[in-house]
Parts: sequence; structure tokens; C-alpha cells
Amino acid sequence: MQTAHADGGGGFTYDIVISHLEQDGSALIGSTYLGGTGTDGQNANAANYGDNYRGEIIIDYDNNPIIVSGSQAPDFPCYSYSLSDN
Repeated sequence: MQTAHADGGGGFTYDIVISHLEQDGSALIGSTYLGGTGTDGQNANAANYGDNYRGEIIIDYDNNPIIVSGSQAPDFPCYSYSLSDN
């Protein structure tokens, strides 16, 4: 899921929305967005229908979320253990 917001220059950029639901889906526990100053969560190399906005979220053995998606933001928040061209 993505959210659009004005970029300050008359255009729009997109961020990645991350939500935590109760296991049975009955309630929202928390939600936030993740992104930089460019478009995030959009796959520039899409080959199939729906691939433009495809991303994955899995939970590791220590209950940490692992988020995989694309970003066109030069300042996308990354940690030293993440894969990045920077």
C-alpha cells in the first residue's frame, strides 16, 4: 500500500505504508510510513501486471520486520546491514 503526498515542487511522491494488525485482522495495532524525498515502493523494472507496486514484508525469527521494495529516493533510510548502492 502506498500514500501520495505533495513533494513541494508541484508534484507528488509516494511512500510505503506499513501497518500492524491483530492476528485475526480485527484491529489496527499501529501504522506508519517509510520513505525518502523521492518515490518509494514503486518497482521500475515491472514485467507483470501488479509488479509496479509489489513489495514484501516478512517477520524474522526475532520478530523483526524485513521490508523489501524499491526506492527512487537518494535519502531513503537504510541501515548498514541493508542492501544499498550507497
